[in-house]
Amino acid sequence: DKDLAKKPRPWRINLLLELARNNVKYQTMIDLFDNLVPATLDVYAILFCSGQFSEYVEAVFRIWTFAL
Repeated sequence: DKDLAKKPRPWRINLLLELARNNVKYQTMIDLFDNLVPATLDVYAILFCSGQFSEYVEAVFRIWTFAL
């Protein structure tokens, strides 16, 4: 019997959650929060704030279609 770490690393938490839950809806939400939301925030910070609105719309559309 092994004790669990008091402060586990984030990637280990995600791995344990994926192994514990093989539900497609749950894995989709984890992917959304781990990958798509940070990517959208990066795109906003880089493209929209620098005034490149057409590139911003294209990048957000690509991220949106990737999520489908």
